[in-house]
Amino acid sequence: MKKVFKYIEPIWLGNNNKLSIRRVLALVFSIDLVRNTSHIIHRWEMGKSYADVAMLLGLEAALIAALLSLTTYSAMINKKVDNQSNAQVPPPEE
Repeated sequence: MKKVFKYIEPIWLGNNNKLSIRRVLALVFSIDLVRNTSHIIHRWEMGKSYADVAMLLGLEAALIAALLSLTTYSAMINKKVDNQSNAQVPPPEE
């Protein structure tokens, strides 16, 4: 069980191996999206409108995409800054 936990741990950890709020929120909203979709498929009453549910699912999917894109963007910017700072370090003198 510990191996499985270590395998999926990067899902919620950031680049510095600390808990990432964006990744955790994206994970929580993804689980909620799957739960809501399952509820609609299995327990929705016949004759009831799907319009409100479709809007809710669309908003949740957009929120998940926004959180993950912010995470990706910040990781790219951090990598770019790290590369620039490493390139500006002068070589050690002998």
